[in-house]
Amino acid sequence: MVVCCYQRHVEGKKDHIILILTDDQDVVLKSMKAMPYTSRIIGKQGSEFINAFVTTPVCCPSRSSILTGMYVHNHQVKTNNANCSSPSWRRGPERLTFAKYLQDAGYITAFIGKYLNEYDGHYIPVGWNHWLGQIKNSRYYNYTLNRNGKLEKHSNNYNQDYFTDFIAREGIKFLKQTTNKHPDKPILMVLSMPAPHGTEDAAPQYQNRYPRIQVPRTPNYNYQSPDKHWIVRIAPSMSQVKKNFTDLLYRKRLQTLLSVDDAVEKLYRSVRKCGIKDKTYIFFTSDHGYHLGHYAIVKGKSMPYETDIRVPFLVRGPRIPKNIKIKEIVSNIDLAPTFLDIADVPIPPHMDGVSIMQLFNLSRWKRSKSKPAIRWRDTILIERGKAREKSDSNKKCDLQATEFCKSSQYNHPCKLKQKYVCVLINGCMKVRKCSNGKNTNKDPICICDKQFLDAVFSNDSFKSIQDQQRSVRKERSIVERYRHRITSISPLHRSVRRGITWTSNFLNTITEYNKAVKKLRDVHRRLLLMLSSKDSLNYLKPSVNGCLCEHEIDRANKLASNAISNEFSITSTPRNHSSQELSQSYPINKQSCLRPPLTCFYQSKNHWKTPPYYTGQEFCACGNVNNNTYWCLRTINKTQNFLYCEFVTKFIEYFDLNKDPYQLKNTAALQPRRKLATLHNTLKELKQCQGAKQCTNYKLQPSMSKHLWISLYNHNST
Repeated sequence: MVVCCYQRHVEGKKDHIILILTDDQDVVLKSMKAMPYTSRIIGKQGSEFINAFVTTPVCCPSRSSILTGMYVHNHQVKTNNANCSSPSWRRGPERLTFAKYLQDAGYITAFIGKYLNEYDGHYIPVGWNHWLGQIKNSRYYNYTLNRNGKLEKHSNNYNQDYFTDFIAREGIKFLKQTTNKHPDKPILMVLSMPAPHGTEDAAPQYQNRYPRIQVPRTPNYNYQSPDKHWIVRIAPSMSQVKKNFTDLLYRKRLQTLLSVDDAVEKLYRSVRKCGIKDKTYIFFTSDHGYHLGHYAIVKGKSMPYETDIRVPFLVRGPRIPKNIKIKEIVSNIDLAPTFLDIADVPIPPHMDGVSIMQLFNLSRWKRSKSKPAIRWRDTILIERGKAREKSDSNKKCDLQATEFCKSSQYNHPCKLKQKYVCVLINGCMKVRKCSNGKNTNKDPICICDKQFLDAVFSNDSFKSIQDQQRSVRKERSIVERYRHRITSISPLHRSVRRGITWTSNFLNTITEYNKAVKKLRDVHRRLLLMLSSKDSLNYLKPSVNGCLCEHEIDRANKLASNAISNEFSITSTPRNHSSQELSQSYPINKQSCLRPPLTCFYQSKNHWKTPPYYTGQEFCACGNVNNNTYWCLRTINKTQNFLYCEFVTKFIEYFDLNKDPYQLKNTAALQPRRKLATLHNTLKELKQCQGAKQCTNYKLQPSMSKHLWISLYNHNST
């Protein structure tokens, strides 16, 4: 038993720092309604940042950014698999976390809870004096911990093992023991909670709470978006079965947060009993948000929209004003430099974030009306991407693809009418589409002339451009005519000797075709150069989709459309088919729900092991895809509040949240060309920035480039 601590006053001692981190907690869906203690103890008695974001809405990348204060493109942890707790992470960024710097500055450091998704428990990360790290992903029961170098298994006994309560007990125990043994030492403690992440197991006393609650039916709930990037664009409207599921999942998530709220209240009481309340900063936030039924996607994260990137962010402490809401934009990469700032430790140049302690002086200015001493950024980078595959002996294979390829119907080589084939690449099974004898190579002259040329306004002052436009169309028609002649000749006719005259004509046709291709390329290149002049800037109009060459994503669209077709879910009844007929023709099970490259889940009645249980119809749903890679600017200032995104498929999205807070309509096609050029240039800089000096954007300046930004309209650009 640990006796109550007593902390004597030590002159000049540094302040204590406690970070409480939740997993997958949203703020847009009002999850803080389940946390009255937290809102009162930290929010009302401290400050709330109402514009707090994560730079990557995925667990492991976001947590790596919290630890290091770096963007994903600098610490290189891009997904929950690739490089998450890998040897390269351990050799590099993990040695540069805020824990290491504070430990070197004399802090006694402790980490208790979930660490990184692929943490295997075989080592203790650098910088931690006391370590209780969960192996792998969040769980509430039946988990394994590394306790200071020794593995410790837990069962499913609520009083002993429920992970949220266990973290609270261990945190309070560490706090009391350390303040008794080392009263002159400052403390850094991170409590990393599993809630409200799956498996959403609530404590027994809370399993009946919120019996009639529903996901807030905001305008973007079950809203189909024909103008967003393709994985959202193809999402079908949710059936009533799926709507009911989102309500149940919402209920279970809130129930798990009730235990976190209890933990915050118990921890705060211990801080007071130890006499360190006036010397302790307490931070509360999440690694990212969550969506439930928004844009007709049943559940998930990793999208660049408000539901996924906004997080709760509360702080209280000695220099924190009470009961104020701060509007300045902050992010997860700001936590590490803030902790160092509190500890009077120089912030290293590799950290991309900045200390939020500057803002509390600004907050006092807003109350006193005196002149502020600092300025603050208005833009942060949101990025999400998959790391390129490299030959690595430590690389882990895609489990979904491995499971998918167990079926013999996908064996190599492709058979007649076989859609997919599994091949072994670098020791891992990969899913590829069968060509079935068709030429799968892209046309080398596919330059999407129609989309490109239709994007040019008719204008008398641009007669030369219009002439060039007609030339492109003319040359394109010539190319198509020759190509039709060649492809219309069957292989049988080509193989039979038809005489010298026929052979000569055929070769001449191919020669003329190649000449036409070359001429078309030249004409198209001249048109691009003409459009690159600064005077043509306002006359370039993007296609409705926001991209130039749809062939870039045609294959992905087809895969996704097949996966979300009638055979995809027995809960979605197509026209002229009954639900019973569909279930007989297309049986749904966990195996059939594996549909690479989509990330799908199968909801069965035995999915949850604790009440409330799911009793509805079983279904399969997809919420993400492997190539969901993007880079975005999130800007908030006195006049602007927008999200601008560029996807790896060359798709553009722009949302003005002052006019469209639920991000219903993508207005990229309506934005002035100079504005898009400015946004593109700013995004290009932030995508490769290193350190706070480069990564801090105070306000968007007009583009100084002499060349028209056309990279998104040129299929050869990257």
